[in-house]
Amino acid sequence: MTQYPNIISIKASSLKEILTQETAVIVEFGTIWSGASHIVAPILNNLMNDFPDIKMFRLDVEESPEIARDYGIFEFPTYLFFRNGILQDHVVGITSRQILNEKLQELAQNK
Repeated sequence: MTQYPNIISIKASSLKEILTQETAVIVEFGTIWSGASHIVAPILNNLMNDFPDIKMFRLDVEESPEIARDYGIFEFPTYLFFRNGILQDHVVGITSRQILNEKLQELAQNK
C-alpha cells in the first residue's frame, strides 16, 4: 500500500513508541492480501488530508500475529483510533467514507 502517502507502514516493534509520541493516531491492522484493506485505503488516504494532526499507520499482522492477539483483533482490516496512547474507538471491515469521517472528527476534537 505504498501508493498512499498518508498511510505509513510500520512494524509491531514501533507501535508502542508511536502511541507515546503521537497525539492522535489511527492504526490499521490488516494483511497485504485483504481486499477490504485495499478498498478502504484510498478513502482513508484522502480523508487524512483533512486531518493533518492525525497520523495513520498500517501494521501487517502476518508479520507480527502476536500484536493482533494483544489487541484482540481477529478480523481484517481493523482500525484502532488512539488519543494520547489510549484506545478511543475502532472500526472493523469495510466502512463508509461518512463513518470514517465522523470517527476522524471525533478523534480530532477529543483533546
